Amino acid sequence: MNITISKKYIEKTIGNVYMLRLQTLFKINDAILWYVLPWMGTIASVANVIVVFFCLVIYLKTKKKYHKPAFVFIGFLAIVDHALGSTSLVFPPVDPFNWLNNDTDFDDEFYGCMVQSSFFTFVVSFSHFTILALTVDRYAFINRPLRYPLIMTPYRTWSVVLVVFVSAFIIAFANALGFQKNADGLCTWLNNAPSWFVVCTCVHYFLLLGLIICVYAVIVARFRQSRKRLEALQKESSDSYCENGQIKFQRKFVNF
Repeated sequence: MNITISKKYIEKTIGNVYMLRLQTLFKINDAILWYVLPWMGTIASVANVIVVFFCLVIYLKTKKKYHKPAFVFIGFLAIVDHALGSTSLVFPPVDPFNWLNNDTDFDDEFYGCMVQSSFFTFVVSFSHFTILALTVDRYAFINRPLRYPLIMTPYRTWSVVLVVFVSAFIIAFANALGFQKNADGLCTWLNNAPSWFVVCTCVHYFLLLGLIICVYAVIVARFRQSRKRLEALQKESSDSYCENGQIKFQRKFVNF
């Protein structure tokens, strides 16, 4: 049974007293959305612009090939984060208070809501895939340091960026194709995305998160093994140095 969530339905369900309290919470939410969120988005956008600038300078100036792919991925990650932070200044936030009090026709805002949802899906997917690419790049650098320049060539680096872009675009396009209109007229991703897409997105997110955690766990384990080997070598060298020094002291004492 489909139920249209509206102001009249909520008043009938919870009563007038709780409806007034709910509207008070919506007003607080409205103040956060219109006054706090834009400032947070502005700070995030400026910070990411600075990160992009430094990544570009380091990529062009540095002569070390071991870190150039990492700065490419970090730069693109900062670009999509800048796009995500600036959306609070471009797209109006969802206002539940006005949604309950105004009888607006969702048909006029359907395509705008679809574009906004697809844009968010593209940015988030691009960010996730870029983090995965950066993780694999650092794994290759730590696990195969001598062959790393042959593994992560400039051609392969930019090919990975292209694959990330195409993958994120495909997911955003699937979101646009499955975008559906609900009777309540609220423009949110969970409200308008089909259930199969929500489930696939959640599975995709947890798979990427699990893969990234596993790769970093392997990196930390390799780092600990290398540190233990280094400590063992330092201990052996110090012991051999002490033994050689003791032998030399005994020879000097005998000669004396």
